[in-house]
Amino acid sequence: MRHSEAPSDVEMTEKVAGEPFAIPRRVRSFPRFIVEIVGLLTVNLIARVSRIVFARRPRGVRQQKTMARKARDDVTDSMFAEAARSQELLRAAELESRTLEFRLGGASTALPPGVLVCVKVYYATDRNSVGRSEGTVDYQGRRGDRLRYGTCEVTLPEDHRMGHLETPSIWRLEFGPNPAKHVVFEKAIELPVDRFYDQLRGDVMNAASRELFVFVHGFANSFEDAARRTAQLSYDLGYKGIPVMYSWPSQGRISLGGYRYDETNIDWTIPHLRSFLLDLAGRSGADHINLIAHSMGNRILANAIVRLSAQVQQLGKPTFNHMVLTAPDIDAQVFKDDLIPEMKKVSKRVTLYASSEDKALAFSKRIHGDYPRAGDTRPEIVVADGIDSVDVSQIDTYFFSVGHSYFGDNRTIISDLFLLFRDDSPPAQRNLLPQPSTAPKWWVFRP
Repeated sequence: MRHSEAPSDVEMTEKVAGEPFAIPRRVRSFPRFIVEIVGLLTVNLIARVSRIVFARRPRGVRQQKTMARKARDDVTDSMFAEAARSQELLRAAELESRTLEFRLGGASTALPPGVLVCVKVYYATDRNSVGRSEGTVDYQGRRGDRLRYGTCEVTLPEDHRMGHLETPSIWRLEFGPNPAKHVVFEKAIELPVDRFYDQLRGDVMNAASRELFVFVHGFANSFEDAARRTAQLSYDLGYKGIPVMYSWPSQGRISLGGYRYDETNIDWTIPHLRSFLLDLAGRSGADHINLIAHSMGNRILANAIVRLSAQVQQLGKPTFNHMVLTAPDIDAQVFKDDLIPEMKKVSKRVTLYASSEDKALAFSKRIHGDYPRAGDTRPEIVVADGIDSVDVSQIDTYFFSVGHSYFGDNRTIISDLFLLFRDDSPPAQRNLLPQPSTAPKWWVFRP
């Protein structure tokens, strides 16, 4: 009997229905999501290197580009300096009113060496709670039995830089969080609902500005991830109101299974966010409530707004001040036809940040029938009356970035949010240019 030869790599290739390319079995042993992300990063790397190697511009053009880039950087530096001054003034006011304290186990002590500030973040979550000890609580990625409320504490290091969420890295031989180097989640303290609103209302009344913002996180975020990002945004924006986060049961895993798990919880959590927003409007005592959502969190926020729209319109004025939608992982057509009209009814201004360089949304588009996502500018950016659409595709991200977290990782966008929240500035009064000059228009950052 002839022994059959071992199959070649080509013969081992399996076609997957509906996919444009075949994947060898031995490659398919890796999680498919990881393979695709690595492929996207590789394509991005090749494209960037090619632009560098093959770019051949006349000397005059290069000089013009350099001058334009310098002018843009000067404007951005001015905005950055203004935001930084706001941070310094806020810090000085805190030091005048009280000694900065760091609460551990119920005792008040001085901030540890290397720690710049401890940010208090209010939260509401429908995650399951575990590990209660000494007044603290941990939250995981499963559904909880009810909406829970409380405060958590997050520290920022003295060398914190705007637009950076300092995190341990194995490349720097950092195997755990260090408060002197990283943005660190310290603890969460759960509160009864009435005490939560009493405490929140008191802090709002004593704040430099009687306002708050609510951050709704996206895919693959743990409770701690969301708290760290909320604290970083609050500090980098020099925010004079109160930071609040809504945390829903995301598994916190970057994988195809994790994505599907998170997506399953969207419809379940929407009514809980709706209830929380209505309570905030009625019980927080805030003059202004700003809303910020990222990625999949936009689906939760937008649909919660649709469900409360009719109720809040009875108040006769917009309930929410600014609604900021960053990299929304929402079907673009549904977003434009069904969601935008309702959001405009209950908010003073709606701002969309979108990018063609968002690799995560490119992946989402593939697994949703190749239909465009609202946070992707390909084939075109979503524009509509009553919404400010900003194309951030030209904003630089770090070399291996997936381009999905630019809202908190780029100082240009943070500076834009700073002007939006502080001055209620429309796009024409910020560092933005209209594209095209006729309506409907969208905006890009000045070159």
